[in-house]
Amino acid sequence: MALYIGFSENCDTGDYMPERIVKVITRRTSNGKISMWGTLHVNPTGGFAGWLCDSWTEAGASGDEVLLPQLHWLSKEDDKFHLAKFDVPAVGMSSVYIGQVDSEIEPRREAYLRTTLAQWENEYLTSDSVQTERTVEGNLDIHWENSNDPDATPRYMLLFLSYKYFKGGAQQPERIVGDSALQAYLLDIHFTPKDAAEWIEQLKRKASVSIPNVVLASQFLAEYGQ
Repeated sequence: MALYIGFSENCDTGDYMPERIVKVITRRTSNGKISMWGTLHVNPTGGFAGWLCDSWTEAGASGDEVLLPQLHWLSKEDDKFHLAKFDVPAVGMSSVYIGQVDSEIEPRREAYLRTTLAQWENEYLTSDSVQTERTVEGNLDIHWENSNDPDATPRYMLLFLSYKYFKGGAQQPERIVGDSALQAYLLDIHFTPKDAAEWIEQLKRKASVSIPNVVLASQFLAEYGQ
């Protein structure tokens, strides 16, 4: 997936210098307390541009342990975490605004992000350059778990039900925290920006949606135990 990144002192301004980048890998993980996802991007010359990542604490954290979802850009130019913000228009290419260095990033968040991103990058660099990728078509069900508390950070449970390889019994869910993380996930699995926005809008109205004919690649199937 290609998108534009824009560099600005303030993520909320529209004044930025766009650069086209391409995502090469997506990863998600949790250590039981902190969860995160990250996407590694390359620039037009093929060099690493940086990591786009989000991180948060799972339900049950309290007090100083709580880490609210926060989108960051780990730049390969300065090796620092910058504040970031998604811009997904109804029509056209998605953008990510890259703001100033996050001088208030929590030390344990930064440590977890750095360790995990370095591990993922090493795995990518040492993996086979060509792999046969399996794809499976099915229904993607998304449930807004805490929809009864609209002021809370939204927590989503996703289930993928394969048409061809459906198995009975309890299904392994994928859980995503925050609207930006859900939006990023839908874009990662090749939803158009318009379709992603429309499904999220419908989810906000109904608390649950079932999306038909979704095709997932092997890297995403593993998250559902398939």
